[in-house]
Amino acid sequence: MIDNHVSAFFHGHDHQYAYEVRDGIVYQSMPRPSIGLDFNYYSESDPYTERVIGNSGHLRVTVTPNQTTVEYVRSNQTGVSHSYTIEPYISGPTHVLTTAVDPAAGGTISPAAGTHTYPQGQTVEVTATPNQGYEFDHWSGACTGDGTCSVTMTADRSVTANFAAVAGNVSSAATPSDSTLTAGESVVVTINVDMSEVEAPYDALGSFTASLAWNPAVLAFDSYSGPLAGFTGAVNTANVGSGQIVFNGANFNGATGNIVTFQVTLHAIGAGTSDLDLEYSAMAAATTFKNLWSILTVNDGLVTVGAPQYTLTVGVSPSCLLYTSDAADDLLCVDLGGRRIIKNKTTDTIATHM
Repeated sequence: MIDNHVSAFFHGHDHQYAYEVRDGIVYQSMPRPSIGLDFNYYSESDPYTERVIGNSGHLRVTVTPNQTTVEYVRSNQTGVSHSYTIEPYISGPTHVLTTAVDPAAGGTISPAAGTHTYPQGQTVEVTATPNQGYEFDHWSGACTGDGTCSVTMTADRSVTANFAAVAGNVSSAATPSDSTLTAGESVVVTINVDMSEVEAPYDALGSFTASLAWNPAVLAFDSYSGPLAGFTGAVNTANVGSGQIVFNGANFNGATGNIVTFQVTLHAIGAGTSDLDLEYSAMAAATTFKNLWSILTVNDGLVTVGAPQYTLTVGVSPSCLLYTSDAADDLLCVDLGGRRIIKNKTTDTIATHM
């Protein structure tokens, strides 16, 4: 297999997921497809065995021109339990691309941090993705600046994606004017963005794109106001009937502090609860255009609508007592042939039913 440049050998099945590598060739034992007995032929203590996982499942193999990705999906769990990549055999001259990130917690780079072999002259597109609390800052090595990175492999190359921590925290909330309603009552939902915990020069909100969603069986749309606080932008009301409004805003000079950016008026139409689900797809600081989405915390609101209440007024007739004396008040009794019924004066009674 070495002479024929085999990259991987899938065999099975021995009732276990076993990933082994020897002489640069992957030996992959296929997992059993259904519940049953593990044969336990493999152990990670073996010199060439990288990973062993029991239980049933299947392999998902994705082949691209640059690499093959193998993922083990278990039957009794969601997601991928283990994955690895296989690079193809390359004939002719090759060069090594070394990729890295700085700092390690700042984000990821693709191709993944490490060494990768490519044919001479191949162009490799390199991308960077920041982790929460960081933003991509610049490239170093074979790429510079903060734009796209394309590396032509005419020699061994190295590329580092450099990330910068974004200091502070941005918070935003969807706050109802009243969290408990009855049918027919209105509520104003206020959207605010608090920039007070962000350090300069990123402490001014420059732009945002957001959406607010609610339960259309409980709340119905009335109107909106905004963007506010000097922001200009567009508002999409096409889906308000199904419980969503989308809006954006931009302010060239920016706004600082705790900023009210948008308001939506809704009214209660049915009993139940409705989350006020606020989501952002983009947020940036003014002037610097620093991405603030990575340090954004969103607090959703909640509205509860109670069942309608009704008031029933009942007039109760005077009650009567049997009385045998003729001294009774004739104005408050009925003559029943020598016997009199004395009527007790009563008042109306108010009964309320939920």
